[in-house]
Amino acid sequence: MLFAAEAPQQATVEQFRSELEKVFGLGVSMTIHLEPSMISGFRLEIGELILDAGINRQLNDWNKDLLNSLMEHHA
Repeated sequence: MLFAAEAPQQATVEQFRSELEKVFGLGVSMTIHLEPSMISGFRLEIGELILDAGINRQLNDWNKDLLNSLMEHHA
């Protein structure tokens, strides 16, 4: 399943599907799920595998890194 903030172009979906078929060596069907809470980017879930390239995750990671850095300097 492909989660996205807004509907991707069909060519983009086909490119994803084609690349995944090459990687996994299997036919892949793509279901698109719009997730308005995402700022931008996408999250791809294939069974247990999750590829998260969303801006939300990146902002959360940066926030954690900044807080950890500040705590290290004040320890």
